[in-house]
Amino acid sequence: MDWFVSFDVVVDGREKITYMRSGANLLQRGVGFYGYSEFGDETREYFFDGAQFQIFDVEENAYVSTEFTGDFDALADRAKEAYDIRLPIWQVMSTEPQPELLDQATAAAYLGTTRIAGREAHHLAFSNYDTDWQIWISTEPDQPELMMIVGTDPYTQGWPQYRAYFTNWNFDPEIPEGVFTYFPDAEAELMAWPKPEDVILQGGQN
Repeated sequence: MDWFVSFDVVVDGREKITYMRSGANLLQRGVGFYGYSEFGDETREYFFDGAQFQIFDVEENAYVSTEFTGDFDALADRAKEAYDIRLPIWQVMSTEPQPELLDQATAAAYLGTTRIAGREAHHLAFSNYDTDWQIWISTEPDQPELMMIVGTDPYTQGWPQYRAYFTNWNFDPEIPEGVFTYFPDAEAELMAWPKPEDVILQGGQN
């Protein structure tokens, strides 16, 4: 699926600036993951083939690489814990998205249906003490796809929001050979991970 994210940052307590990030994800459970992300003038590609995790900085022609054995969810958790790195839109592709999208709610409401880009969608709203968020899901019985998420911080002046839009879901894609593995060219520079050398990303062990 393809995704587009916009998020607000409040500057000096009053001015709200909106930033944008976009990309695409390809996941074959039990096999591998490929992610593509653009943010400003920075482009990153994420590769995981079940044994090796790599991130490629396109503009700098530089990459990091480490061994990791586990599934996609374990990779997302360990990358965050060890290196403070978030895989692009990983929550949506998790085998258990409910903890991120539903379990934190203390109040919920079904707001009926609406239309997004010509498609009918269920509109749901949730909240807890810290935040409010809304979810839109296609009403098509055979394709109940997640279409949009909007989160709001009600305690920051300006009520900054996070908005994620999802398109081109494909649940039976053609998987190109080698797509989950990064193959550096002769000029690519191998970089160090942004954490102490004693942190090793492998099988959930330090």
